Amino acid sequence: MKANEMNFLKFLEPRNQFFVPIFQRRYSWEKKHCNQLWDDVLRIGQNDEILSYFLGSIVYMKEEEAPIGTVSRFLVIDGQQRLATLSLLISALGEAIHEHCSEVGITQGQLANFYLFNNMADGDSCYKLLLTRSDKNTLIQLLKGKIDFNEPPADASVRLLENYQFFETQLNPDNLGTVYAGIQKFRTD
Repeated sequence: MKANEMNFLKFLEPRNQFFVPIFQRRYSWEKKHCNQLWDDVLRIGQNDEILSYFLGSIVYMKEEEAPIGTVSRFLVIDGQQRLATLSLLISALGEAIHEHCSEVGITQGQLANFYLFNNMADGDSCYKLLLTRSDKNTLIQLLKGKIDFNEPPADASVRLLENYQFFETQLNPDNLGTVYAGIQKFRTD
């Protein structure tokens, strides 16, 4: 297991995949949790005196040694709720940046390629985060932008859908830069 303090976005950058084992609980964050995260993002993103903000620990363990050039896999022991929720926020932020043609220092493609997907990887290895079986497909479809919110799949994870939509409704052209600045200040261990 690892517990090294580092910038959250730097944590996501390498060609790694974090997967939540089947014995972990389903994604369960409610809107109140997302609202607290949202408030924190805006508060720290607007305050130049706050240089970093401790998001919480993410405890993980390397599954096995991966051959050079392949995606390293890590079993998430603790922090899957934060990882999943921030993936939703990053995805929604990317979509809002694209939709509003906003200049915030990063593009939708860069957000996806650095923090949501492993470039040049095949199959499930292309995703930075894989949730348990009951939530996996919903997260993948959200990250790929392939969910019809008017007619979601019958087996869709309701909490993932609700929280993604929450972030979508909060994002607007006036706060995109602040949100990205706030996310950049997150650190974890």
